[in-house]
Amino acid sequence: MPQHPSNFFRFLLVLLHVATTAHGSATYPHHEWNFKNCVTGNVVPDLGSFRETGATPHGDGGRGNPVCGTSGARFDGVDDFYDFGSEDWNWGGTVSFAMYVKYDRFFTGNGVIFDFGTASDSNTDSVLAYNIAADEITDNSRIAFQINHGADDGPFRYTSEGNFEELTWTHVVLTVSGSTMKAYKNGALVDTNTEGWEPRMANRNQCAIGTYNGGSNPDMFFDGTIAYLQMWFDVELSQSDVTELYEPHNIVHHFWDFRGCFTGSPAIDSMTGDLAAMPTNGATCSSEGMVFDGYDDYVDLDHWGWGGAVSIEIFFKFDSFQAWSTLFQLGNAANYDDSLMLYAQGDDPSSLVFLVYEGDQYDGMSGGGHTAGIQPFELNTWTHMVMTVDGDTGDEKLYRNGELEGSKSGGYVPPYNNRNAPSLGIGSGYFHGTIGFFKVSHVELSATAIRAQYYCPSGYYGNLPSGCTVCPTGKYSGYPSTISCYSCEAGKSTTTGTSAADHDSPMDCTDCAAGEYSEAGSHCTVCPPGTYSGSTGSSSCDICPSGRYLSDQATSSDLHNSISSCRECSAGKKLSDNALDASEHDHPDDCETCNPSFFAGAGAPSCTECEAGKSSPAGASACSTCPSGYVCGETNEPCPTGKYSNGDTDGCESCEAGYSCPGGTDRSQCFPGSYQTYPSQSTCLSCEAGKYQENPGQGTCVNCPVGHFCPERTVNPIACGNVALFCPANSDQVSSVDEGHYTTPPTVERELTRDSQTQCEVGYACVGGKRLRCDGNGEYSDEVGLKACKIAPAGKKPTSDHKSVVNCDAGSYSVGNANDCLLCESGKTSNAGAPGCSTCATCAVGKRKVADCSPGEETVCEDCTAGKASMGGDATSCTECSSGGLYSDEDNASFCKTAPAGKKPTGDRQGVEVCPAGTFSTGAVDACNACGPGETSDAGAAGCRTCATCGLGKYQIAECTSEVETQCGDCVAGKASMGGTVSECTRCDKPGEYSEAKASVCKTAPAGYKPTISDDGLKTGIEMCPKNTFSIGAADECTNCADGGHSNPGDSACEQCPQYEVFSNQTNACECIDTFTRA
Repeated sequence: MPQHPSNFFRFLLVLLHVATTAHGSATYPHHEWNFKNCVTGNVVPDLGSFRETGATPHGDGGRGNPVCGTSGARFDGVDDFYDFGSEDWNWGGTVSFAMYVKYDRFFTGNGVIFDFGTASDSNTDSVLAYNIAADEITDNSRIAFQINHGADDGPFRYTSEGNFEELTWTHVVLTVSGSTMKAYKNGALVDTNTEGWEPRMANRNQCAIGTYNGGSNPDMFFDGTIAYLQMWFDVELSQSDVTELYEPHNIVHHFWDFRGCFTGSPAIDSMTGDLAAMPTNGATCSSEGMVFDGYDDYVDLDHWGWGGAVSIEIFFKFDSFQAWSTLFQLGNAANYDDSLMLYAQGDDPSSLVFLVYEGDQYDGMSGGGHTAGIQPFELNTWTHMVMTVDGDTGDEKLYRNGELEGSKSGGYVPPYNNRNAPSLGIGSGYFHGTIGFFKVSHVELSATAIRAQYYCPSGYYGNLPSGCTVCPTGKYSGYPSTISCYSCEAGKSTTTGTSAADHDSPMDCTDCAAGEYSEAGSHCTVCPPGTYSGSTGSSSCDICPSGRYLSDQATSSDLHNSISSCRECSAGKKLSDNALDASEHDHPDDCETCNPSFFAGAGAPSCTECEAGKSSPAGASACSTCPSGYVCGETNEPCPTGKYSNGDTDGCESCEAGYSCPGGTDRSQCFPGSYQTYPSQSTCLSCEAGKYQENPGQGTCVNCPVGHFCPERTVNPIACGNVALFCPANSDQVSSVDEGHYTTPPTVERELTRDSQTQCEVGYACVGGKRLRCDGNGEYSDEVGLKACKIAPAGKKPTSDHKSVVNCDAGSYSVGNANDCLLCESGKTSNAGAPGCSTCATCAVGKRKVADCSPGEETVCEDCTAGKASMGGDATSCTECSSGGLYSDEDNASFCKTAPAGKKPTGDRQGVEVCPAGTFSTGAVDACNACGPGETSDAGAAGCRTCATCGLGKYQIAECTSEVETQCGDCVAGKASMGGTVSECTRCDKPGEYSEAKASVCKTAPAGYKPTISDDGLKTGIEMCPKNTFSIGAADECTNCADGGHSNPGDSACEQCPQYEVFSNQTNACECIDTFTRA
């Protein structure tokens, strides 16, 4: 194993590392061995910033090496481990370790996670983490962190609440700096030892993961799975570092909160900011959540792709039980393929079934394939359920109200696909009830994390889904359950503070002060009148003894903290209750005046009869020969009203101020709570309301002090009693603090004696007379007179002084009720004031990505220009329309068009142009093709055609070319042509032949006609034979009639006149020869 850098050089590396990482040293460990998706039998590389020491697998017992999987390396507990070779690895000092492990079972020995030691001695300078062996402690699931100096065992082994759990993933962080060693479990500090020590600088050459001392001890192999192990040198991880490291194992990826949603509007996944849950068919919203009628209501969730490990959390209540009632179905539309479902059984709808499908097959146990018997449920009762699936083994667990209720081994792992039909409230049947919220985490949450999703934090009671309340005075709550608060034992109580920190541990239950008492689970109370407690931690108060009373109305423990707090009855009085009834010891009037002939000293339990020969008046402190109140001489005369004698004087004296003299008696001091200002008075006066007198024999009463009230005849001012009450000077009753105000002065010493009230300032809330700084998580106060702190809404955080809220910066978000906004994870962004982050936008079609999104800035996209195209997405360049006839004739094209037949792209690919005549294109080509010999085309032709021949009555003037069609001319009259390729028309030369223009054949003149001959000798038509000529047809000329013959124009033959007649042109008839007449 290679040497580490020198300490000084390593120190420089650490400084550089801390300075260049965004979140301190917790971001990049110096060493990290990540076994997730490792290759069985291969070395696991060091992924830390030092990147030096790969871990080599071993397994010599015939079972092979540790088996790698998606969750990590599985160790068999028999002989599997990884080591780092035998080379020296020199380190020591401050160090931190982080690991994510799952024990499959605990042995009687120690299941060692790691051991970094030396080969010279089995324990020399080792640094180890393991579960404590059963022979060392009853519970062998406890976390142990041990550091040895030489061959001495380290001083530190955890026996606190830091337990591992079988078959449960646990995130553990161990740190040591100086003499302080700490252990964190699942993000929380579970124990601290301030008498530890750092590892000594040593050459550690026998280091292993999964065993101890190179595997020499068969009882110390690890049985379970290790996902990773990380190390930091010269760094003590802080609580914030530990929280950051644990966060990926305790994260909710999707969260739909229906409490207070809006009917008809979708509820948006607050974690992604985009996945919608759309109520369908009338599902309605309430302050409790989404309400389903059990008939046809349901919620349709946007689909998203996922698979593997998963945890599903749902908070719901049934209004009625219906067979096959389905709470959720996460799968595909057809046949529940790859679905996860939670539904009510058909034969017992008050119990639920959880199914995991692989394709159309589901796994299960007895009872129809369900994983556990989660039954029965109660109507109208809220229930919190979490279902988890291990991403490697398919092991399933079901938790109800924070506790494991059922499990199943070896099920199906949800396959990865884009589930296209996730829904709530619909499946095999409809759900009738209310769903408060629905969460999905794409990790297997630990039991600790699930308990944290349900149980209130320490100091509260209730449950998180329904709401948490701070434990009342005299009670506390903490691990393992905060459903209800535990009572402090009698004689102890918590403070009266409203902070959960005052009620989160039995250590918060402290002894009541002397002068106070408490019953179990109640606050410390000043002993009532007539009683006292002389020691701390009293569960009850003692009654004042006979002869004594205590009239203070429980205003201060200092007035009830010893037997001396009980005042003695004045001389001449007795109190003989014998300490059985406090009500007989709570006022001076409880002291009874001694009868005549009896006397009593101060604090007497009874009156003593005068000895023989002596007497005394009522209330006498002693007996005398002449009774008190009399003047003795020859006759005994009683003193008049306003005067007195003690029996030893020769006359009656005037009664002084502070005394009463009813006559015939000795004078009597005015009792506490009364006075007499004037002398020679027969009675004392009660102190009026607003005044008091605690001493006997006084001539005036004292004004009631601030913070107290004094009703009529008050002996001791009565403290207002609590911070919700105040008493100005001379008060005869308490005043209740107004809403939004606090009592003053706000000091602990004056907690029970406040004398005024003040309106709550900005930054505070006032409740029950207390002014509470709004500095809790997400709290703020932006106006005076608030009775409760406001909570930062989603998208905002309190200012540093908690006097207002500000929007989360762009690139961060808050779901509300938090002091700080969280940074969006990689690939997501947000605008200022966002309640969640949205996945960075991809570029639209026709655009290319210029810059990735950044905090507050969306992805920057640029239009593709004509000649280019893009389908958008993450494409960083537009595709050139470069071949195959491709082009784009507009900006923002999503795809390249293809040139159609008869056209080709322009040179800049920004349009198309028509193929010129003599060329052609069948489409999808970059250039037009020339026509072949004997072929031609018009402009824009999809193909070439054979050159045309001339039609009937035409002749070929010029042959066609690739660019020009065959040129034809019309035959003139007198000629004819059958077309084709003839270069000239044929003359109508045969006898009687002629033709009109454009004739395909020559015609023959019919009988009585002859061809018309043009000047150039062409026979261009026909005309009738003139009179006295004829034609039998097919002749160029008409024949004259023979002598004596005649014909009409167009006749085909001549006629002959009868004998002795001749034809007369005048009469156009045959006439007789002149020498003849017609018979």
